[in-house]
Amino acid sequence: MVLILLGLLVKQSIEELTINKFGHFVKGPEFKDGIGSSYSRHSHIQLPDGRIVIFDNYSGRVRNLKFKSKIYDPKTNTLEAIDILPDKDWEYTGITIDNKALLLITKEKNKLESVLYDITENKIVKSFGYINARPYILVGNRYIVYFSLTPKDEIRIQKLDITTNKLTHVLTINTKELCLDDFKSCVEIDKDKIFIYGCRPYILDIKNNKFEKLESSIKRCRPVTIKLSNSDILIFGGREVSTLYHYKNTCVPVAEVLDHKTLELKPVDRMKIPRCSYMSEGAGATLMNDGRVFIAGGQTVEFGKKFRFQLDIEETLRSTEIYNPKTSTFELSANLKEKRTDAKLVTLKNGDIFVYNGSPSRGTYTLKTTEIFKVNKRR
Repeated sequence: MVLILLGLLVKQSIEELTINKFGHFVKGPEFKDGIGSSYSRHSHIQLPDGRIVIFDNYSGRVRNLKFKSKIYDPKTNTLEAIDILPDKDWEYTGITIDNKALLLITKEKNKLESVLYDITENKIVKSFGYINARPYILVGNRYIVYFSLTPKDEIRIQKLDITTNKLTHVLTINTKELCLDDFKSCVEIDKDKIFIYGCRPYILDIKNNKFEKLESSIKRCRPVTIKLSNSDILIFGGREVSTLYHYKNTCVPVAEVLDHKTLELKPVDRMKIPRCSYMSEGAGATLMNDGRVFIAGGQTVEFGKKFRFQLDIEETLRSTEIYNPKTSTFELSANLKEKRTDAKLVTLKNGDIFVYNGSPSRGTYTLKTTEIFKVNKRR
């Protein structure tokens, strides 16, 4: 019995040394006055001085709650509350423009308003008026692309030129085989092309007004997409799809890479732990300073096999892993201090990774705690 216990302790020690070889987690500051909904509502930008502006864009209509946005300062490891557009119910995104201003999409009386907000002067410097559309990505330094669902069951793609303050039509797509879930994840390939992956992969060519489906041997819905340092795009996670918008109850284990030159999708390594979620991407990811991708949390989803009417089993994960584009492989890394699904990750200037938001399980409260992955410096 003693030998068995000793063997288990040795095995556990070896496993901990293996997953901690890249770094370890320490506690960060807490959101003392709370934080809004999890899932994909929160967004952030990194200022030139390294501070992180976290937009708590929860509208507060549930239980009449309102939460202030925050600034995280890595030098002091503190969170400071800030007031941004305090008299509005606003949500969606903040995007860096010229390293100092953001484009905010605000919600007032069921309308969306686009404004350019200067974080350094704490004021709106330009308003683009009300737009019936959903923003996704900044293209180059001039265009914002919008996807709007019209009453005629069409998805209308528009672009806003922030220099001339003009909104122009790109193209209209019939929604018989599409819905806005198809635009769940959008990544800029270059100034003219956007990679889109919700339940199927597409390329939006803004310059030539084209919207084309890509061929892939892997069927998934709501994966995580992230641009690599060589401009290729890593796709991982997501739930398996049996037919259009009908999901299986398992996470896709295989990752893919989109070649930014050929626009071909190529399967790469299997993840060490398949990660997805029921209504969102689940896992958080960020590009590390050395070009690797750090992936944290999410959920594993399995269908109960013992009983006919057993519900899905969703396990929120503490585990993390790192994707190395040089070897196209995944390796397990240190465990989070808390289980998190839908967490947000930010790579700091010094290479460490700030983790905030997320929930311990689907549909529950948002975690107030944060943590920092201290990266082991390579010699």
